Amino acid sequence: MEEWNRENPRLALTPAKKLGKLDGEEAGTEDGTELVKGRRQDPATVEPLSGADDPAERLAAYATPVRGKWTRYKQNLGLLDFTDLIEHCLHDVAIAPKAPAVIFADEAQDLNRMQLTLIRKWGERANYFILGGDDDQASLPGSMVLTEGGESIPVETLNPARHRLVSYDGVHSQLNGLRSGHAFRIEPSPYCGHAVRVQVADRVTSTTHNHPWLFRWTESSRDKHIVYLMRKGASFRVGWCKLIRADGSCHLGVRAYLEHADAAWILRLCDSRSEASLWESYRRSRTWHLHCGLASDA
Repeated sequence: MEEWNRENPRLALTPAKKLGKLDGEEAGTEDGTELVKGRRQDPATVEPLSGADDPAERLAAYATPVRGKWTRYKQNLGLLDFTDLIEHCLHDVAIAPKAPAVIFADEAQDLNRMQLTLIRKWGERANYFILGGDDDQASLPGSMVLTEGGESIPVETLNPARHRLVSYDGVHSQLNGLRSGHAFRIEPSPYCGHAVRVQVADRVTSTTHNHPWLFRWTESSRDKHIVYLMRKGASFRVGWCKLIRADGSCHLGVRAYLEHADAAWILRLCDSRSEASLWESYRRSRTWHLHCGLASDA
């Protein structure tokens, strides 16, 4: 990486610390760093691309020299990147590693065409091939989306030629693209099913029932307490706890992790311990629950 950065300072790659090793994940480099993405250039330092008004054309004009340099760099050192690995497997590896009898590919809606082609090719050699996805995970008319510059607009007014989207980086817990945004495509489709209305203060939006949402508590919520419902397998339990721990983390999230819960819901937000305890007793008396594997609150 150091050699690449010396030869291509305007296309420098940035090392980032890994947040933690997942179960079964092999150890990375000795210094605990990994290559994550190319550093974004300041738009003020990039010369305008004349004659390329379409965002896709501008991206292609900028990416072409980068692709050429990156390809030559890999060839000189005999390296393969992630896309090379998929392409190599697609053309030269007929059966999935270790010849699995069952292949289950989830989140199929997030796979690109090359990845889908590869997984289907390997699936033909397995005894069972299951492809799972969610084609109903969409934003309904009226859903507010964040665009570059921090402007929120209804999703149905988005125009790929005029707008660029802001995304959320779940790894680093921050918004990504506030300055220059991300290009996107619109693929409308009919939807018939449940819709969820979400309101926070004076802001309201709606979406499909299975669309994931990210949120954060405000400073005024630090002293609140909650009554919650937790599930592990077929076991349900009602409890209460303080919303925010002293270290700033969500108490319910930590408790669910320690107890290996499958899901948790906040039933009520309370102003005091006594109020939370009272509502827990009320909810507990009205909720059918089993203590199979979930510890009781002291």
